Amino acid sequence: MKKFSVLFSIILAVNAFCDESKIPQKMRDLWENPITDARIENGIRANRMGEFYLDFDEPVENLNIKLARHEFLFGAYASRSVSEGQPIKYTDEQINKYADLYTRIFNYGTVAVVWRRIEPQEGKFRWDYSNDKNLDLSYTSNPTVMQSDTALAFCEKNSIIPKGHTFSWPISVSHFMPAWALDLKNPDLIEAASNRNIRDIAERYRDRIKIWDVVNEAADYRDKGSILYDDYVYKAFKEAERCLPYDDKFLINETTAAWYQ
Repeated sequence: MKKFSVLFSIILAVNAFCDESKIPQKMRDLWENPITDARIENGIRANRMGEFYLDFDEPVENLNIKLARHEFLFGAYASRSVSEGQPIKYTDEQINKYADLYTRIFNYGTVAVVWRRIEPQEGKFRWDYSNDKNLDLSYTSNPTVMQSDTALAFCEKNSIIPKGHTFSWPISVSHFMPAWALDLKNPDLIEAASNRNIRDIAERYRDRIKIWDVVNEAADYRDKGSILYDDYVYKAFKEAERCLPYDDKFLINETTAAWYQ
């Protein structure tokens, strides 16, 4: 039986960059509703609590027990917490607050491995901040999310299980594919380049990242300017299977336009 995990992005709860005064009142009312509180409490007791017993040879007083780790994977975007000293718009105080909250709440984190960031020019790779002349700050919402080595080091330092995101997302230069790959135009050439990208990522991280989003948002962007080759979802999974030995940890990361529209 294959094992799958769930990655929750609890933005309002942990995003240190969020101004709480801007949270809509209707959302605040829902969260502070006693009926909601009761549902959460009952759900925790019914689905996430169990019993255990401790045996002591001698009486023990004032015993405090704290759960340190658990098997259920619970996380968010790890990459936003790892931009120490890098040229981004957030302050050190904000970055440190996010990282502190992250390591106290989560045990699971997404590490962005985005093709247009790791290979902005064909054959010239950028996995961290060691080559700042290739740093494209046009993605102003947060360029740090694209530095995979830096994010992965954060996860490893804090015993956070990483999930790589993503091997394939044939949409546009503004999201995933580098301009030079789009310029190939021929679907066969794009497929060959995409497969090579999967192999490059797998070779670098095969021993450090064991859970992968193989394809991102295949349904949501199907007819929105995507550069697709036939059966690209199936082919991406087959290429990932050839490159990595743990296909039971392969996922499709999917959403629909409904959540933001």
